Amino acid sequence: MTRIKILSFSSILLLILTSCNSSQIKKKTEKEEIETKFLSIEEVIKQKNSNWAFSNCGVSSSILHFNLKTFNKLTIEFSSDCKAIFPMSSYNNVIDVYWQPQIISSKHYEIVKMIEKYKKHPSNTAFMRFRLRNDSTISVKYYNRDFQNRLNSVDKQRILFPDNFHYLDSNRCKSLNMNLELDTLKK
Repeated sequence: MTRIKILSFSSILLLILTSCNSSQIKKKTEKEEIETKFLSIEEVIKQKNSNWAFSNCGVSSSILHFNLKTFNKLTIEFSSDCKAIFPMSSYNNVIDVYWQPQIISSKHYEIVKMIEKYKKHPSNTAFMRFRLRNDSTISVKYYNRDFQNRLNSVDKQRILFPDNFHYLDSNRCKSLNMNLELDTLKK
């Protein structure tokens, strides 16, 4: 009788250990699916609704949307009701974004006023270049740092044109609490 109890106990213990291992493997697989790894800037563009953001101590800046509606346009979202769309081109693992902004905004925010003021700023010239720094970070080179600083000067709490953007999967969006508020930009 004791042998049967020991065998039964061993079988139950083995079954429990196997179940735990199985659930850990399942969780790991789900986590791996969430983490998107980019090997090239072309992959960033090709992924449907590729979204990138910069967050500084929980205060979000702008969000980049690649491949939102068209393949050769970049949408920069400053808030849910304020966006700028720029033409872009990609080659040799870089993306050049050209200064030919199209504004879509329901309110006349300070960033909108600033972009409209400089709408004729060397039009059709590249004003920023993106490179993939690692599998989830894009670094930005601004061809005119003074112009970048002017654009960023409209908000003292947020950096609207940062030097780096990070990939946003749905979990990261929630953890960063990506509520883009532009009340400080209103005039």
